[in-house]
This record gives sequence, structure tokens and C-alpha cells, in this order.
Amino acid sequence: MTVTIAELEARSGMTRANIRFYESEGFLSPARRENGYRDYSEADLELLLRLKLLRALDLPLAEIRELQRGELGLAAAMERHAGRLALERRGLVSSEAVCRDIMLSGEDFESLDVQRWLGELETGAVLPEEDAEPKLICPWRRYFARTLDYLLCEQLLLTPIMLIARPNVDLSGIGVSVALTVGAIALMLLLEPLCLHYFGTTPGKALLGLYVERPDGGRLSLGEAARRTFDVLTYGLGFHVPILSLVLLIRSWLRHRDGRPLRWEEGSELRLRRKHLRLLTAAYVLLAGLAVFAGLVNEELSQMPKNRGDISAAEFCENYNGLAHMDSYLRSYISLTPEGWERSSENPTRLEIMGYEAEYSFYETEGVLQKLELRIESIPGRVSLSFPTHELELALMSSVWGREGSGVLDFYERRMQLIDIQQMVNYGGSGPEDFRLKLPSAAVTCELNGGLGSALELLMTIELA
Repeated sequence: MTVTIAELEARSGMTRANIRFYESEGFLSPARRENGYRDYSEADLELLLRLKLLRALDLPLAEIRELQRGELGLAAAMERHAGRLALERRGLVSSEAVCRDIMLSGEDFESLDVQRWLGELETGAVLPEEDAEPKLICPWRRYFARTLDYLLCEQLLLTPIMLIARPNVDLSGIGVSVALTVGAIALMLLLEPLCLHYFGTTPGKALLGLYVERPDGGRLSLGEAARRTFDVLTYGLGFHVPILSLVLLIRSWLRHRDGRPLRWEEGSELRLRRKHLRLLTAAYVLLAGLAVFAGLVNEELSQMPKNRGDISAAEFCENYNGLAHMDSYLRSYISLTPEGWERSSENPTRLEIMGYEAEYSFYETEGVLQKLELRIESIPGRVSLSFPTHELELALMSSVWGREGSGVLDFYERRMQLIDIQQMVNYGGSGPEDFRLKLPSAAVTCELNGGLGSALELLMTIELA
């Protein structure tokens, strides 16, 4: 037979706050309906009556918990507590006697003989207060819960885009950052109310033991949950607008620390469940680490070529243009095609880069690129003091990255390929030299004539395995 919270109040003679306190301390574990309301049992009622009796005797909660777990016998607990009560009674008798003596002494406040009465007073006692759940003050716990929820929304939005569309974008750029923030906020406005309505919590809150309920113990309606989420984003986070968001965060943190109500908490209460809290906290750290790792993988995906594995010359050009436009190496109106360079105003067969001209040649078999050659020559009459290392890197990234040994998760291997190119051309040193790189899925060679400050001819060949 189930018992509602109202029936439990009436039959136990305890307040709702009193009952909730014992529940938060782990004495009660009521079942939950789909709407979030609690279903108590007759056993819960009997346990509450035992708690009421033992607390009326002023038995400490820690000892009651030991009794419930079977770690302490009832007789031993009563014997120990009776001794404490006897000491308190003697203290109360002493206090009462001193009070009567002061009354009969005829002294007033100004003439009170403090030393005399302190000498007679041996002990005092404080009457126990009713147990009640205090207002939950946990600004840092709330901040970290909200941070994880936002991070999850951001990665839920970004990861499918990076895996399916494979765009080459600078994720730290202003435009992309703003778009990502707007998208994550929109996703949070959709998902958080659903989580609060159906589960009473969100992933970040649940892993830190936090739950949101109505004052009567039920879960928020969809409308109430949506309004709460909107108010949090508006008055607590300022929709992540720089500076405004920081100001509102600090303001909300100070209000909550001081126990003052927050605007979005009207009609809801935040609860802390301590059951399995250490295990949940460890799970929080793990999930937060996975979310950060997903962010790093997405950052790597943004720098990977769109076409991977066996590619055609046209797909190589698409890879090259995406990567070169992403870091502004090429202007948006210039692009590489299998036939040569194209731009909106004219169509040169070569591209000028830092005093050099670059030209690509492609060799395909049945539509699959087998080899490519990059020729770089000094422009007659012009002297360059820097080497076009990035052009070599782009050629390598556009053809080799995404193949065996150079995949998305091969962070170290891909970085070492770029470092090898920079070292072999002696970037920043006396001058470039011939080099050869043997990779799991490609062989890269570079032959040079001349050097910096003089006529330079370079032939880079990439043979794909």
C-alpha cells in the first residue's frame, strides 16, 4: 500500500520539510512515479515514527544511522545516551539553581557579580531543534553542472556536423564561435526542459547529485521547466554574451552564496541527493573528460581533408581548396582545379606565392590519383627570403591525411609529418635540402636546385600506395 506525502505528514505528525530532510539524509528511499511524485510505504511511515521517537529523545542522527544499519544495538545506544542525558540534566539543574540565586540576590545588570556566578555555573545545555532540511547553498556544484550540460550540448551539435559534412573551418574563429554558441543555446533550450520534466535533472546535475523539483515534490511541467531554463540563460548567463555573461555569473554566484533567491528558482527547489555521490562525481569527471576529448577530435576533424582514402585529382583539389581557404592561405576567389588555378577575374596556369610560382600535375589510374607533382619556381626578377613550406604541407595534407597511418586519431603521426617537412627544408636555417619521407600509405620526395635569395626550382612528388 502506498502513502502520499500528505498522508505521511498527517499520520506521522511531522512537517514536509522534516520528512524531506530525513530523505536527503538517506533514511528514506521512496519509489517515484513517472510524473516525479514520491510513493511512500507503510514501512516508511514506521521508520519515520521511530525517527521521531529517537529524535525526541535527542539521540544523534549518526547513532540512529548506526542503529538502522545494524552497526549498533538499541540497548547499547540507550545506555550511552542515558548517560549523556544525565550529564545534561545535572547541567540544567545547575543552571536553574544559578538563575534562582541571581534572582534572589537583588543584583541588576550593571551590578551583576560575573565572577561569582561563573564560578557557580558548571555546565549549560542547549535544547535540540527540530530537524529540517536547510536551504541548499552550492554555487560551485551548480556551476560545474551547468558547464558540463553546455559542453555536452555544444559537442552534440558539432560532432555530427564534423563527421557528416566534414567542413574545413576555424573553430576558434569569431563567426564559427558565435554560430556554435547560438546552436548550443538553442539545443539546451530544447533538451533541458525535457530532462527536467521527465527525470527531474540533467546529466551535469545528476552526476553531481542535484535535482530540481516543485515545492510539493513533483517534477516541473514542460512549461515550468522551459521557463526556468530560459530564465537561467537570460538572467544567469546572459546568453553567453562576452563580459555580460561574466558579470551575471558573478552576480548570481554572490546571491546564491549569501542565500538570496535566484530569479529562475521561483516555483522550483534544488535538492541534493548524497547517495552514491562519490561514484557519481567520478562519473562526472569521466564524462567531462570525454566531452573535452570530443572537442579535441572535432578540432582535428576541422583540419582533415574532406575526401579521404583513395581520391581523384578533383577530390584532391577540393581538399586543397578547403584547407587553404580555411587558414586564409588562398583568397576566396582563387582555387585549384585539375586543369590549373582559377580565379574570378583571370585564369592563370600558375599561382604566385611569396615570390614563387606553383604548378600541380596529377596522374590517375581509372579515376584514382596515383601520383602528384608540385613544381615551384622563383619568379624571374624577384628574390624571396622565405621558403613556401606551407605549400608543401598543404600538398601532403590534401593527399595523405585520412589514409592509413594518417587518420583522425593519429594525432602524433600527422604532426610529425609536418615537423619532418619543416626540418628537412631547414626552415629558418641556412636553406632547404633534398629530402625523402616514407609514410605508411605514401612516399614523398623533394628535389631542389638553388636556394633562398637566388633562383630556386623545386619538385615535390607524392606517390600514393
